[in-house]
Amino acid sequence: MSGRVFAIVSMLALTACSSYDTYRWDQGGAPVAMLAVSDGVCALKKVAGRFGGTGDWVEVKAVNGVWTLQGAAQHAGTMGEAHCVSRGNFRFAQQLDYSQQTTAVWSQTPTGYETVSIAPNESSNCWLTGFGGDLATQGGLVHIGVGPSPASQGLGFHQYAPVRPLFGSSVCLNATPAPKKAYKGWGGTPTQPVDLPGTAEAFCYLTYLAGQFTGTTPDRMTYAGINSSDWNSLTRTWKGQYLTAGNVHGQPGSLTVGVTCIYFDP
Repeated sequence: MSGRVFAIVSMLALTACSSYDTYRWDQGGAPVAMLAVSDGVCALKKVAGRFGGTGDWVEVKAVNGVWTLQGAAQHAGTMGEAHCVSRGNFRFAQQLDYSQQTTAVWSQTPTGYETVSIAPNESSNCWLTGFGGDLATQGGLVHIGVGPSPASQGLGFHQYAPVRPLFGSSVCLNATPAPKKAYKGWGGTPTQPVDLPGTAEAFCYLTYLAGQFTGTTPDRMTYAGINSSDWNSLTRTWKGQYLTAGNVHGQPGSLTVGVTCIYFDP
């Protein structure tokens, strides 16, 4: 089974949210309207819970011109978080353009590998807006990486046999001049949270989520993503962010998460 959805959305003039806002969707909840597409961009920030099949997913999607956080879940405790940033925060950019096409893919190939092209060149800034499927049985990987053609970028999937459906979606932003970036990863070493640039400095987004997402109860939760803190020890500023992950067995090595941050200033 393999499906693709390309949704072209219209743009509505709505009042923008503040410069950097966070939103949360929980199992059983209604879709959460966030930011007008014309006012800025939104990215998946954090996922948690049990992702056990086609009935378990979270996604940031443009609906009637508004970035919306939505999902489906069969287990209490499954959730997704997203954050949005207004166009005006990207102070380095003389030109700023982002896709009005949401690329969403359900992947299940015989080999367990699939890559779908999402950008024709490496200069685009692409991130995950959706994640889900069966990552409880064997685990799996959904990521932004090298595309199917030279120098392109792709939305990639990998799962060990027996192959089960995985879900991912993405969006890309193009900016001139190219932004200053930071790349951070968390894969069990070090076991402490990884500091990220603060929300006043950069827009950070998920590009890599891998592992086995099996837990839902508060004391045995599986989670991965970007968290917020009052203090950033790396930059010694307020409004900090950090990267972390954990699973039901308390074994950090079985989950991996990757993040890219675009700095607002040149």
